[in-house]
Amino acid sequence: MPPSAFSLALILLPLVLVGLKTIAARFVPVGSTAYEWFEFIGHPFTAILVACLVAIYGLAVRQGMAKDRVMEICGHALQPAGIILLVIGAGGVFKQVLVDSGVGPALGEALTGMGLPIAITCFVLARRCVSFRALPPWRA
Repeated sequence: MPPSAFSLALILLPLVLVGLKTIAARFVPVGSTAYEWFEFIGHPFTAILVACLVAIYGLAVRQGMAKDRVMEICGHALQPAGIILLVIGAGGVFKQVLVDSGVGPALGEALTGMGLPIAITCFVLARRCVSFRALPPWRA
């Protein structure tokens, strides 16, 4: 088990980095090198990445763990996150297709014109899309 102080520091590190960005935005001149550095290091993704790298170093490398074992642990930890990011990215792409094609407003009007609550209409539409087949089984 890691020391409690190290665990607490890992939790607080991203918060401190984002807090530094917030403070720097108030006191550091916009466009300066320091401002850009604080913007980069205080971005939530960068702050969490820094905390993860510190955790890997402190919990694995410093303890003498083999690099293969560290990579295996990181791979297992990131698999669920990768699937979530893939689904979120696909949703963003689908949204952009609807926006660029102009189908969004027409689809919105069609869904509101059905007379059902939007949540139920979306559920029925999603269920139909999941179970859709080109031809019914008896006509294939």
